[in-house]
Amino acid sequence: MRKTPPEIKLSPEELRRMQLIQLSILKEVDRICRKHSINYFLISGTLLGAVRHKGFIPWDDDLDVGFLRDDYERFCVIFAQETDSEKYFCQTWKTDPNYFWGYGKIRRLGTDYVRLGQEHMKYVRGINIDIFPFDNLPEIDKEWYRFENSNKYNLNYLLKNTSFINKQCYKQISRQAYMCLVCRKGAYSRVGKYQAKERRIRFLYSIMSLIPERFYASLLDKWAQKYNSNKNDIRCVMQFGYPEILFGIESSMFSELVEIEFERHMFMTVKEADAYLIMHYGDYMKLPPPEERIGVAPLSKIDFGNIEI
Repeated sequence: MRKTPPEIKLSPEELRRMQLIQLSILKEVDRICRKHSINYFLISGTLLGAVRHKGFIPWDDDLDVGFLRDDYERFCVIFAQETDSEKYFCQTWKTDPNYFWGYGKIRRLGTDYVRLGQEHMKYVRGINIDIFPFDNLPEIDKEWYRFENSNKYNLNYLLKNTSFINKQCYKQISRQAYMCLVCRKGAYSRVGKYQAKERRIRFLYSIMSLIPERFYASLLDKWAQKYNSNKNDIRCVMQFGYPEILFGIESSMFSELVEIEFERHMFMTVKEADAYLIMHYGDYMKLPPPEERIGVAPLSKIDFGNIEI
């Protein structure tokens, strides 16, 4: 294994400063989206923070924004044209030759931010927020979908319980999920071959890393968008290969957006925020135990530069 530098622990003041820089990035995203009528929505822990804390979850260290695919692609083009290129960079596998993830980031230039274990990666660095495209799943019977997807299911559940879904649909869903997952792992292989805990997993990543990561990124993009031409489809799925909610979220959830307060500013999210949060977190108003109140991204370096907040 490659020697990894020690993880740094942010002080409460440093964490708050990073959050405020992320907030400034979000405000720029919001400005451009409103100007050009591009729909976006706060998702994941960011939406949870908005509902439960009216801002960041106090210990959270990232910020997540979602787009339906067409809006995502349009946003990436317009943002690059309209933002101050000395301050912000819209990073995708298409704009940065050394970045291979299936989702994008908006980086604040003039800062530095290094994920633990990714010190050797050559992509553009900086404090950032994540932007995620949502893509269609193959069609499933609507009434069955609403009944079955009231609970979380993972890929293992699907593979063990195929009797409730027709074989053709099952093949389409499982094939898309597997291909996206394999491509995501392939794109991660340059990191995984050093950082995976088990030797056999590091070996598998080493084999996968023999194929250029941009091939995986391109293939992931293709498979994620495979069913986007199904205009009657009622679902979306995060395209970067995480089968967190395998049967997706009804696209109707993203058809009506509302403003929500986040850090004393108003941003956009889904009207059915309660349903979205229940689907992801269950009893989302209940705080986790103290030992679980940690950030999601261990760091080995952070530099705030001369950014004024």
